[in-house]
Amino acid sequence: MTQRIGEITNGANQKEEREKAHKCAGWLGGPQSAIRHGDQQVHVKERITTMVRVESRNLLARMGAILAVAAVAVSLGPVKADATAAGTGADRYCAVLIGKSTEEKPSPVLARACDDSSAANAREKMLQVTSKDGSNSTMKPLAADLLMTWYSDTDYHGASTNVFGDDGPCDRAGYRLDVNNTTFGLWSHILSSARGSGPCNTARFANRAGTSSQEFGLPVPYLGSLLNDNVGTIWVYNR
Repeated sequence: MTQRIGEITNGANQKEEREKAHKCAGWLGGPQSAIRHGDQQVHVKERITTMVRVESRNLLARMGAILAVAAVAVSLGPVKADATAAGTGADRYCAVLIGKSTEEKPSPVLARACDDSSAANAREKMLQVTSKDGSNSTMKPLAADLLMTWYSDTDYHGASTNVFGDDGPCDRAGYRLDVNNTTFGLWSHILSSARGSGPCNTARFANRAGTSSQEFGLPVPYLGSLLNDNVGTIWVYNR
C-alpha cells in the first residue's frame, strides 16, 4: 500500500514538473515569436527604405538629364528662321521689281514672285504679277536692271532674292528698299550676304530698329554681327 501511494505521489510530482516545463516553454516561446516577428518587420522596412532610395536616385538622374537638355537649348539661343522658306513657303528663289525712290523715300514694290526650282522661273513669274500693269504685263527688265541679289547665308549661299529696278540700273541716287515691309517676307530676319550688279557697287544697310547702319562695297560676303539677320533698310547705288 505504501509503495502504491509512493508511485502515485511520484506520478503527480512528475506531472507537475511537466506542466511547469510546458508553461516555461510557452512563456519563452512568446517573446521569441515576437522577436522573430520584429525581425521580419525590420527587414521589410529596410527593403522599403532601399527601394525609396533607388527610386529617388533614378528620379534625380532623370531630372538632371532634362535640365541638361534645357541648358543646351538655352545656350543655343533662338533658332534662325528656315532660310529655304525665306518667307515664301517652300520657295527658294524670289524676284522683286521696284520703282525709283523719290525724296529719299522707300522705292515702291511693283511685283514679287518666287519659285522653288530656279531664279529664272521666279523672274518670269514676277513679270506676270506686276502691280503696275496687272497680270498681262509685258514689262521686260533688261539684264542690266538687276540691282542686287540677297542671300540668306554667308558667302552667297542659301535662299536668294534678285532685286530688279524698273527705272534702269543704279545711279548716284540709287534705290531704297524697306526690307521691313512684309512684302519681302522674312528677309529682314535672314539676310546675311549680298551681291551688286553692274553699276550697283555700293549699299548702305541699316538695322531693323533704324538705330545704326553700315556702308559696304558690293559684293559683301557677310554683313557682320550687327546687321546679320537684322536688316531694316537698304540703299543701293553707284559710287
